This record gives sequence, structure tokens and C-alpha cells, in this order.
Amino acid sequence: MYPWRALPLLLIFPITTLAGQMEKGYEALKIYNYFKAKECFEKSMKKKPAGAAFGLATIYYRSDNPFHNVDSAILFINRSAKGYMPLSISDRKSLYDLGVTDSSITKLRRSILHRAFEEYGSKNTLEAYDRFINFFCTNTDAEKAFAVRLRNNLAYGIAAKENTWEAYKRFLEKYPDAEEVSEAKERYEATLFTTFTKENNVASYEGFITKYPMSPYRNEAENALFALSTPKGIVEEYYAFIKKYPENHNTETAWRNMYHICTGDFKPASIAAFKKKYPDYPYQDVISSDLELSRTQLFPVRENNKWGYADSSGKIVLACIYEWAEAFSEGLAEAGMYGGPPGTGAGFINKAGKVIVPFIFEETESYHNGYAVVKQQGKYGIVDKAGLFVLGPDYEEISSFSEGMAAVMKGGKYGYVNTRGKLVVPCQFSKAGDYQEGMALVEINGKFGFVDKAGDQVIAAAYEWATPFRKGIAQVKRNGKYGLLNKKGYFILPAEYDQLGDMSEGRLLVTKEGKYGYADSTGRICIPINYELVNSVTANDRFRNGTAVIHIKNHFGLADTSGKIIVPADYEMIRPFSEGMAAVRKNDKWGFMNEKLRVRISYSWDGVSDFNEGLARVKKKGKYGFIDKAGKEVVEPAYEFATSFSGGLAQVKKEGKLGYIDITGKEVMAPEADKLEEYQEGLLKVEKGDKFAYFDLKGRVYIWKEAGW
Repeated sequence: MYPWRALPLLLIFPITTLAGQMEKGYEALKIYNYFKAKECFEKSMKKKPAGAAFGLATIYYRSDNPFHNVDSAILFINRSAKGYMPLSISDRKSLYDLGVTDSSITKLRRSILHRAFEEYGSKNTLEAYDRFINFFCTNTDAEKAFAVRLRNNLAYGIAAKENTWEAYKRFLEKYPDAEEVSEAKERYEATLFTTFTKENNVASYEGFITKYPMSPYRNEAENALFALSTPKGIVEEYYAFIKKYPENHNTETAWRNMYHICTGDFKPASIAAFKKKYPDYPYQDVISSDLELSRTQLFPVRENNKWGYADSSGKIVLACIYEWAEAFSEGLAEAGMYGGPPGTGAGFINKAGKVIVPFIFEETESYHNGYAVVKQQGKYGIVDKAGLFVLGPDYEEISSFSEGMAAVMKGGKYGYVNTRGKLVVPCQFSKAGDYQEGMALVEINGKFGFVDKAGDQVIAAAYEWATPFRKGIAQVKRNGKYGLLNKKGYFILPAEYDQLGDMSEGRLLVTKEGKYGYADSTGRICIPINYELVNSVTANDRFRNGTAVIHIKNHFGLADTSGKIIVPADYEMIRPFSEGMAAVRKNDKWGFMNEKLRVRISYSWDGVSDFNEGLARVKKKGKYGFIDKAGKEVVEPAYEFATSFSGGLAQVKKEGKLGYIDITGKEVMAPEADKLEEYQEGLLKVEKGDKFAYFDLKGRVYIWKEAGW
């Protein structure tokens, strides 16, 4: 055989054989002879890739044979599609007879994708989804987009379960187009912040701001620095904060808090002192305006049933447009608008008439220590002098601040908030008093005790009654008896007394079994409990000017703070010395003795008061007047009522009307008022019928009268 004659046979034979092999493959496929079909298709791949690959893809796709493998199925269907595209019409026709068409290739590929998605999707792993997406899908396959969403959601779930900033960062870097990116970014920032600031100290927040200056949590970090740097809320802390963190967004708040603390009383001297001490205060225009306003005295007036404000000359400077108006307190005044009774549409204005707190509240209380209690939708909150809530209206009751703490009630229980509006002591007490000397009196299960500013019980709730601490001492009642506690909770005076008086000049009255004496501030009985207790003693139970009343056998005298009797118990009644004179009673008449125990003013009065500003009020035949220390009548007893002198003036009542006299007895304001009230120092609010006016005691003149007065 010659090589050149054998070559055509070799060329012709394979072609005939291969064509037959592919047809045999499809014949074998029809009868599910997968081994024969696979063998035939593999032999046909080189010359007839479109048809052979389709057959192999079919075998690998079907699950009823040992060759089932979707990875191989997609590989061969893609080869089939690639081999089919360049075929001529005649070649495609030959494949058509075998069932291989563009449509059948597409249909089989869709089926393979569906089967692959089921198989890889059931594994529900990132690797499985990635394999399906990258190996099986093209960019136009709908399954790819769906698988990508599932893969991304699974990846996000894994990151969320780990819940660390590193996990979220990896997710964001690997899946930048995921639908969860927005939420992942938020969680990344949040966990980054909490991780780097978990120590909750100044250094951690400073480090976070330095390392991540563009973080959305920068403000929160700055707020934390502000809180940590100013725990006591005092001026020194705020100023140090401003100097250390000038770029912190809380510096404005720190400056304003300093200003409010230093000028809370809104007095010119306080404002001027602040201006001098802090020349770097950035709001000098506010200081100038407030200084001018603080020197202006305003008081509420009424015209045509509307309220406004007049100055000390009586000139109306804020128009009468309000439904009601109250006195200015710390530079701001409560007023009401929009009609309705007081408590509807209440707000605050300053002395320029500017609305500082909108008229949106049901009730308001005047400012105290820079804060005011307000009521909105039936709940109480607290606003500062900028009108901003430091405590939202969430409480059933709120007290004024005391030592930086205010009692609040929620759900019928009391707790405490600080001036930042933070609930620092949970609402858990039946009753709660103001903080005094660092502790507050509270009731728990019907018993009273004391808590510190953290809410910890420093003195157990074991008492039936108690008073707040004053100068380190509190009165308590246990088993029906009274005693004194110190701030450590120890009895300095045992709870064995029937009654205790108020501490005065280092002494307090103590009673037991109908007798009384005095104890000092250490709990020592300094005046023995030997004196007979009567109502007139308990009404005069305090030391004054170094003396207190003693009672022996229905007569009265005076003892000094050591218990030494300095006035023998020879009188029907006696009062402690005042301005060197002591009122004494004999035969139902009152007179006065001097410190040498000599009677200087005879027993001729039905009633007397202590000397004050050189004069004593006396009563004769139901009328009141005044005498000097020589017993001379300076003011004839002609009044139905009179107060002691204060500032050279005394209030008197004649024919049912009130007025004022001076120490000479001259009427500086004729008795014509139904009611008198000291509105401001030296300024009286005078009511007569349904009208009112203002009277200047210093100038002794009416400065404003309502129409019809």
C-alpha cells in the first residue's frame, strides 16, 4: 500500500465515521444509553462541536445518569452555542434533524441555569453563589442578578452577625454595588465609633476624632468629650473645655452655660463681673444688651383687660397685648397669648419684648437657677434660657433644680434628672425631696431615707419621718420617737424624744415626758430636760440673741446657751432679749426689762412684740401702736393691725384698709388698700377692689395706677 494512495481513504473514512458517530450518539440518547451516547459525542466534538456539545450538555444536565454534572453541562452548552453561530445554513439543517437549533440550545441553557441555581443556591454559601455567578452566568442572565442579590444579602448577614467595623468594611470593599451598602455604611460607622471609644474616656474620643475627622459620629464624639470634660457643670469646667477644644461644636453651648451660671440672677453687677472676667466671650452684643435690660425695672400692668409692662417711671414700654403677664425672674417673664385662661398659650419674653420661649405651653413656672418648668400635652419638661428643652415634656411632675438636680415623677414614682436632662436616678421612690448638702430625702415602701446624687442609699430608708440635712444634721423619727442623724447615718442624738425644735444658735429644744431642755449640734444635752413643757414654750422654742425661755412652776425666765439662768422664772411670760430689751408679763400686762434685769417700761400693755429698729409694737384696747426704748408712744395705738418696722416702715391697718407708716408715725401710704404685696424690693403692688396700682416705698409715691383706680 502506498502512502499517497492511503491518504484519501484516511480523509474520507473519518468524515463518514464521525458523521455516523454523532447520529449514533443521538440514537443512543433516545434510548437512554448514556455511556454509548457520551462516547459517540466525545468522538464527534472535534469536527461537529455544535451538535456533539449539545448532546454532551444534555447528558450532563439530566440527573438520571451517573454523568450528571451541571458544571460540565454549562460548559458544553456554551461550546454548542459558540460552535452553532458560524455554521452555514446547510450545516444547521443537518443539526435541525437531530433537534439542535438556536432555540433548543437557548432552552437547554436556561434549564441548565435553573438546575445549577437550585443546586448551588441550596448550599447557601458565598462560595456556591460566587461559583454560580462567575461560572454559569453572563451579564444578561436574570439569574445572575438574582443570585448576586442573594449572595450579597448572605454576605451582609454574615457581616452583621460578626458586627464589627472590620466585617462591614470587608463587605463594603467586596460588594460595593450591593443593595445593603447604605445600611452597611451606617453600621460600619457605628461599630467603628463604638469600638474605638469603648473605653468611654477622654483619650478614646480624642483619638477617634483625630483618626476619623470626617466620621458622621464626630458630633457624638464631641458631645461625649463635652460631657466628660464638664461632669459638674461648673464654670471652671466649661472654660477649660473651651480652651482645650476650640473647634468642638459644643463651645457655644459651653460659653452660654458659663454666662447663664454667672448671670443667672440677671443683675447688672453679675453681668458686668462676667464681662470683666471673660473678655474673650464671643457674644459681646448679648452682654451689652442684657446689661442695659438688667438695669431696667419692669412690672406687669393692665389696660383694657390686656397685659403689658411699665418701667419704674410708670411708662408702658411693652404694649398691653398679652392675656396675662407675670413678674420678671432672671430677666425673663411668663406671659400668655391667643386668649384663653392663664396656662393656655404660655411662654416667656425678655425685657425687650422679644419672645424667647414660644407661647406653646399649657403651663409655665418662673425661671429659677437658669431653668423653667413647662407643661405640654399634659406632661412637664424643663427649658433653659434659650428656650431649648434640657428635659423633654415626659413627666407627670417636676420640681425646680436644687444643687443641679430636679425631682421628676413618671408612672407615679420619683427620680432625679441633672441639668443636662439626663435621668441619673431612676424613678423608683414614693416621694422625693430637693437635694441639700449633697443628699436628698426619699420615701421607699413607706419609710424615709437619703440618697446621694448617684441614687445610692447612703442612709437606709428606715424612718417614719425625716427632715433634709441642714449643717450636717437631720431630724428623724423612729418607733414614734425623734432623734438627730449625722451625714454618715449615725445617731448623734438618739431617737428617744417626744418632740424636737428647730436648730437656732447651735441649740434645739428637746422634750421627753412633758419636760424640755436643749441639745447642741453635737447631740449633747447642754440644758437638762428639767423644765415644764407648755404651749407657750413650744411657740417660743428658739434661742434668740443668746437666750431662750425656761418654764418653772407656771412661771417663766431666760437661760443662756450654757443653761445658766440669767432671768429668774418670776414672770407670767417672757420673750428673749432683742436690742437689749426683753418683754415680760405680770398681772396680764406687758412691759420691758433691760439686760440688767431692771424694768424700764412699765407693765401697761395688752401685748408687745420684740424691739426692731428701736421700736416695739404694742397693743392696747385692741389697737396697735409703737413705743421707743424709753416707753414713749411714738405711734399712738390707733391701728387694727401693724407689722414690726423694717427699713424704717411698718404696714398698718385702719378701718379694714392697709397702708404704711414711717418711724415717726407719719402715713407714707394712706390706708386705702384691700391687699398689699411687695412686688420687688421697695415696690408694692396695691390692690383696691378689682383695680391695682404700684407704690414706690422709697419715693413714697404711686408710680402707676390702673384706669378707674
